[in-house]
Amino acid sequence: LTFDMDSFQGARSGGLDEAVTHFRRAVRLKPADAELHFNLGHALGVQGRLDQAIHHMSEALRINPDLTGARTRLEQFLETKHEDGQ
Repeated sequence: LTFDMDSFQGARSGGLDEAVTHFRRAVRLKPADAELHFNLGHALGVQGRLDQAIHHMSEALRINPDLTGARTRLEQFLETKHEDGQ
């Protein structure tokens, strides 16, 4: 799949909605891919969609508990959600 690089390029240029769309499509095609869940969760978190971001980071860790950065990012999202009173 080329969704990863294409979507990150879109996110870097401000096209987060497009990145999220691509990552959602990729996750539908490869639901057992921890990195795709991580990427989708990260993009959703940047958008402030914390519940969805937390879901996808949790799923990434369920699939691959050793995925670099996923636990830290999940903790950040949970802390932000708590601070915002969500």
